[in-house]
Amino acid sequence: VISGSNLPVPKSGKALDPFVRVEIHGIPSDSRTKNTHTVKNNSLSPHWDADMNFSISVPELCLVRFCVRDQTTLFRSEFVGQYTLPFTSLKKGYRWVPLLSRDGCSLDPASLFVLVWYS
Repeated sequence: VISGSNLPVPKSGKALDPFVRVEIHGIPSDSRTKNTHTVKNNSLSPHWDADMNFSISVPELCLVRFCVRDQTTLFRSEFVGQYTLPFTSLKKGYRWVPLLSRDGCSLDPASLFVLVWYS
Protein backbone atom coordinates (compact mmCIF):
# COMPACT_ATOMS: atom_id res chain seq x y z
CA VAL A 1 0.00 0.00 0.00
CA ILE A 2 1.77 3.13 -1.22
CA SER A 3 -0.59 6.07 -0.72
CA GLY A 4 -4.12 7.44 -0.72
CA SER A 5 -5.75 10.31 -2.54
CA ASN A 6 -8.72 12.58 -1.78
CA LEU A 7 -10.05 10.58 1.17
CA PRO A 8 -13.51 11.77 2.28
CA VAL A 9 -13.51 14.12 5.27
CA PRO A 10 -15.90 13.25 8.12
CA LYS A 11 -18.90 15.48 8.86
CA SER A 12 -16.97 17.02 11.79
CA GLY A 13 -14.66 18.59 9.19
CA LYS A 14 -11.46 17.51 10.95
CA ALA A 15 -8.67 15.92 8.95
CA LEU A 16 -8.44 12.15 9.02
CA ASP A 17 -5.81 10.06 10.78
CA PRO A 18 -6.07 7.29 8.16
CA PHE A 19 -4.67 3.80 8.01
CA VAL A 20 -5.38 0.93 5.60
CA ARG A 21 -6.46 -2.53 6.65
CA VAL A 22 -5.88 -5.22 4.02
CA GLU A 23 -7.98 -8.32 4.60
CA ILE A 24 -7.71 -11.66 2.85
CA HIS A 25 -10.92 -13.71 3.09
CA GLY A 26 -10.72 -17.33 1.98
CA ILE A 27 -10.16 -20.73 3.51
CA PRO A 28 -9.11 -20.46 7.19
CA SER A 29 -5.38 -20.91 6.49
CA ASP A 30 -5.46 -18.12 3.86
CA SER A 31 -7.53 -15.60 5.86
CA ARG A 32 -5.38 -12.80 7.30
CA THR A 33 -5.55 -9.09 8.16
CA LYS A 34 -2.72 -6.55 8.19
CA ASN A 35 -2.72 -2.80 8.88
CA THR A 36 -0.52 0.05 7.74
CA HIS A 37 0.65 2.63 10.25
CA THR A 38 -1.56 5.67 10.90
CA VAL A 39 -0.82 8.95 9.10
CA LYS A 40 -1.80 11.96 11.23
CA ASN A 41 -4.02 14.75 9.90
CA ASN A 42 -3.88 13.91 6.19
CA SER A 43 -7.04 13.30 4.16
CA LEU A 44 -5.70 14.62 0.88
CA SER A 45 -2.60 12.52 0.20
CA PRO A 46 -1.48 10.16 2.98
CA HIS A 47 1.63 8.05 2.29
CA TRP A 48 2.14 4.68 3.94
CA ASP A 49 4.72 2.86 1.78
CA ALA A 50 3.74 -0.32 3.64
CA ASP A 51 4.81 -3.76 2.44
CA MET A 52 2.37 -6.57 3.17
CA ASN A 53 3.04 -10.18 2.31
CA PHE A 54 0.37 -12.86 2.35
CA SER A 55 0.75 -16.58 1.72
CA ILE A 56 -2.28 -17.83 -0.22
CA SER A 57 -2.76 -21.51 -1.02
CA VAL A 58 -6.20 -21.38 -2.72
CA PRO A 59 -6.35 -18.07 -4.66
CA GLU A 60 -9.56 -19.05 -6.47
CA LEU A 61 -11.48 -18.83 -3.16
CA CYS A 62 -9.91 -15.59 -1.88
CA LEU A 63 -11.30 -12.08 -1.72
CA VAL A 64 -9.03 -9.09 -1.03
CA ARG A 65 -10.51 -6.14 0.86
CA PHE A 66 -8.82 -2.75 1.13
CA CYS A 67 -10.44 -0.82 3.99
CA VAL A 68 -9.48 2.74 4.93
CA ARG A 69 -10.18 3.65 8.56
CA ASP A 70 -9.80 6.82 10.62
CA GLN A 71 -7.92 6.29 13.91
CA THR A 72 -10.11 8.23 16.37
CA THR A 73 -8.55 7.04 19.65
CA LEU A 74 -5.80 4.62 20.58
CA PHE A 75 -8.13 1.60 20.43
CA ARG A 76 -10.93 2.88 18.17
CA SER A 77 -11.26 3.61 14.46
CA GLU A 78 -14.08 4.51 12.12
CA PHE A 79 -14.86 3.30 8.60
CA VAL A 80 -13.91 5.67 5.75
CA GLY A 81 -14.11 3.58 2.57
CA GLN A 82 -13.41 0.14 1.14
CA TYR A 83 -13.01 -1.93 -2.00
CA THR A 84 -13.27 -5.71 -2.28
CA LEU A 85 -12.34 -7.89 -5.25
CA PRO A 86 -11.48 -11.52 -6.02
CA PHE A 87 -7.77 -12.25 -5.62
CA THR A 88 -7.72 -13.71 -9.14
CA SER A 89 -8.83 -10.29 -10.49
CA LEU A 90 -5.72 -8.54 -9.12
CA LYS A 91 -3.27 -7.72 -11.87
CA LYS A 92 0.45 -7.29 -11.17
CA GLY A 93 1.91 -3.81 -11.12
CA TYR A 94 0.95 -0.36 -9.90
CA ARG A 95 -2.82 0.00 -9.48
CA TRP A 96 -5.36 2.61 -8.40
CA VAL A 97 -7.99 1.13 -6.11
CA PRO A 98 -11.25 3.13 -6.07
CA LEU A 99 -12.98 3.49 -2.72
CA LEU A 100 -16.63 2.77 -2.05
CA SER A 101 -18.91 3.75 0.83
CA ARG A 102 -20.35 1.21 3.25
CA ASP A 103 -23.40 0.78 0.98
CA GLY A 104 -21.31 0.38 -2.19
CA CYS A 105 -21.59 3.91 -3.63
CA SER A 106 -18.55 5.44 -5.28
CA LEU A 107 -16.48 7.87 -3.20
CA ASP A 108 -14.81 9.20 -6.37
CA PRO A 109 -12.17 10.65 -6.48
CA ALA A 110 -11.07 8.82 -3.29
CA SER A 111 -8.60 6.03 -4.06
CA LEU A 112 -5.57 4.05 -2.94
CA PHE A 113 -2.35 3.56 -4.90
CA VAL A 114 -0.91 0.06 -4.49
CA LEU A 115 1.76 -2.17 -5.98
CA VAL A 116 0.63 -5.76 -6.51
CA TRP A 117 3.24 -8.46 -6.89
CA TYR A 118 2.90 -12.21 -6.62
CA SER A 119 4.57 -15.33 -7.94
